[in-house]
Amino acid sequence: MFWITLPARQRGGHAPRGREGRARERETGAPGVEERGHAARARSSTFLLFSLLPQSLRPSATPAPTPSELFQGNERPPEVVPIPFFSLFFALSQIPSLSYWGDVLVAGPDHLTPSAAACCAACGDHAAAVAASGEYGALGCNVWVWCDPANPACGPSARQCWLKHLPAAGAVPPRRGPGVPFTSGVTVPRAHEGAIAAVGEERAFSYHTVITAAGPAVHWQSRVAFYWWSKVKQECVQKAAAAGGGGAPVPCHMGGFTRILHEGREDNLMAEIPTFVAQPLEGREGGGAGGASAGGGRVHGPPSSSSSSSSAAARPRGGDGGYVVLNRPWAVVQWMRAAPPAEPYVLMGEPDHLWLAPLPNPLAAASLLSLGKTGSKKGRGGSGARSHTPRLAAYPFFYIEPASAPHLPITARFFAPQTPGAPPFTPDLASAIPPIGNSPTLLSTPDLAALAPVWDATARAVFEYAPARDAWGWVLEMYAFAIAAVRVGLVSPATPAALFPSLMSQPPWEGVGAPFPPPGTYLLHYTYALDYDANGTATPGVRGDPATGGWRFDKRDFARGPPPRNLALPPPSFRDGAARAVVEMINAATAALPGWDAYAASGGESVEAWDGVSFLDGRET
Repeated sequence: MFWITLPARQRGGHAPRGREGRARERETGAPGVEERGHAARARSSTFLLFSLLPQSLRPSATPAPTPSELFQGNERPPEVVPIPFFSLFFALSQIPSLSYWGDVLVAGPDHLTPSAAACCAACGDHAAAVAASGEYGALGCNVWVWCDPANPACGPSARQCWLKHLPAAGAVPPRRGPGVPFTSGVTVPRAHEGAIAAVGEERAFSYHTVITAAGPAVHWQSRVAFYWWSKVKQECVQKAAAAGGGGAPVPCHMGGFTRILHEGREDNLMAEIPTFVAQPLEGREGGGAGGASAGGGRVHGPPSSSSSSSSAAARPRGGDGGYVVLNRPWAVVQWMRAAPPAEPYVLMGEPDHLWLAPLPNPLAAASLLSLGKTGSKKGRGGSGARSHTPRLAAYPFFYIEPASAPHLPITARFFAPQTPGAPPFTPDLASAIPPIGNSPTLLSTPDLAALAPVWDATARAVFEYAPARDAWGWVLEMYAFAIAAVRVGLVSPATPAALFPSLMSQPPWEGVGAPFPPPGTYLLHYTYALDYDANGTATPGVRGDPATGGWRFDKRDFARGPPPRNLALPPPSFRDGAARAVVEMINAATAALPGWDAYAASGGESVEAWDGVSFLDGRET
């Protein structure tokens, strides 16, 4: 029997902007209800939060939105509640002191049930009825909230059962804590066992890791990222080689590594990091330096991994308009055309990702499952059956909401009939758009080759459409990737994205005292400023001042050049393990990479190439 898990404690995350439109608890004591009410027109996303073998792959948490909610009651380690697939609709769990947000379908004052189980059943019945009706645009219940009369805090809300609809419920943090009198749960469609794929061969599921880079801010980050990727890859290979003796095999799915440099010319890391030189978006044809061909590039790197290729692709006109991230999809297009990786899968990452442990290919385990509402046991390739196996695995960001009511008119712009040639925009299609960006995301190499040109065209169309640019801001390229994945059929209502909230840790949103690394976490993302006061309390938005006992690390302080070696660690009394790990791991890399002092003093100009095999044993400097 296959299982999925739901965290009994939510893990940190943070939106780059406020969660406009979400109302807090009503004065009457009603649970968290979004002000949008019935305005949304998208059916629930049926994204699956897998619990995959091995145990280390099981997601253990989802993000928390605000410091006040984050740093309360999270001293205990996370718990995982396994739930079997047993019916068409089922509750993942019944969690006390928790209230999900969502669009209200049935209001609690008009809907009383004797128990949480009865409320859960009512949500399942509602979802099944909507699915059976086929009504266009109808919303089915996927989250429910119930108030236990045994809890005095319920007051007049006792026995109220709220049925709601929440797109991408797994990616949106609920309201929780000892002051929340409600019990909540999530319902999802039944999953059916599919045909068992042959996953024993490492090469069948090996993946190539790729990052994109341009400018001094990510120059040094790329070196640190490649150091830790290389160290974890070595660990991965060693574990695979040591497996045996009658035990279960430990495959290493980690393949090669490429940095896509979209500056149009070689830089001084070519001898250290395998690199593909791509041309940036420009308002003219031709150009480029360092021997890279117009519209294409060459793969450079250490002699053991060097190869070369070129592309005849013409660069789109128009430039990036000052939004440098707009170059990313076009750079990936060039890479896939000129020097596609040999591995069957690609994992897209970022320069500010630090590898914590070898990541098994999530789609290797996902291929053992077939998602959907049909009873067919025929999986991928089976005759007479439509495959429901996910083709894309990713980390979800709860602030990516293309199917929410405020964003639906904007999202519709990039589908038919407004965009000729794109699929027709329907509620089911809208619900399938996953709350992701391109990173961290894993998909097959052929799927990326098909997706990249559409992602590129969609990103530029989104950037050029003022309402989208204004609403989605600096994350518009993430929206473009998610939309493009649906436009090419990589993600659909029948083949939802596989989301893994525990894949990546993002301090400071783990919470003070939270164990590190959390179970099932493979990447450490240092995108946010880490500011703490003298008590070791995170102070997002308020600089930590060492003069008053505080502490601070922010990669943006080193946007013009590399940081020095031996960055100051937080005081021993600070209990944020993820934040401490960021600086420990950067310090370990800068200690191992040769000539770092000269590299930092020269602003990144002086590089002594690392040999790729000399590691420190741990995070110590």
